[in-house]
Amino acid sequence: MRLWYSTNDGTTWQQAVVSGGSGGQYQVRVADPARGALGTTGFVSLRVEASDLAGNRMNQTVLRAYALTDKLVE
Repeated sequence: MRLWYSTNDGTTWQQAVVSGGSGGQYQVRVADPARGALGTTGFVSLRVEASDLAGNRMNQTVLRAYALTDKLVE
């Protein structure tokens, strides 16, 4: 699985850090800027590409998947 994220509605994309994969479960880390950071729209868009050993493949893009905040979320 690979995942990219954008903080400017898909104008530019950055690859996220993906780990795991055991049992089909993954963990993704996205470096979210603060809501008011220069060049952001205030939202994060996500683009994922996944495939399995049988050759099945899935691509999906979700624009404005979630809003940026000024609070640190862990």
